[in-house]
Amino acid sequence: MIVIPSQLIGARLAAPLTLDCHVESYPKPITFWTHENGSLIHEGSRYHMWTEKFSSYKFYMRLYIGSLSKSDFGTYKCNAKNTLGGSEGVIKVYNIGYFGSDTQYVTDEEMQRTNQIARSKWGSEDSGGSRVRSAIPGWYLLPLVSVLLVLSQQSLLTTRYLVYQYHTV
Repeated sequence: MIVIPSQLIGARLAAPLTLDCHVESYPKPITFWTHENGSLIHEGSRYHMWTEKFSSYKFYMRLYIGSLSKSDFGTYKCNAKNTLGGSEGVIKVYNIGYFGSDTQYVTDEEMQRTNQIARSKWGSEDSGGSRVRSAIPGWYLLPLVSVLLVLSQQSLLTTRYLVYQYHTV
């Protein structure tokens, strides 16, 4: 039996990627990876494969791909075969752009709006209206603040921790 933790993975061109498969098989299987049309993936400068044994019947297969190119996108299969049969798991890797291509700075207006929301919710612990400028992509920072707002409303985070974490971003 093969279990795939992530069956659909978005990845960026030029970024590294690791694919995982969890195998349960006895006796010990022979494991290998294939891509798209069934072509066998070989260990090389860009591909590194290993299988970790966790018990007499549990194995974790990993495929590391360094610096993704366009030809690396598509369907991968992790395969495990032994004397009793075989099984395969399917992982689809799709392109979400170039590594680092969506990096943008948070605008002053976005930061002010976010600061206003935080201050109205928790009061000001900031003595001077400092702004946080970050190389963290805006598409990442604003949803993160939203998640923190929701968690704080559910009393899962304390106000002091939340404000501290927000100002250290």
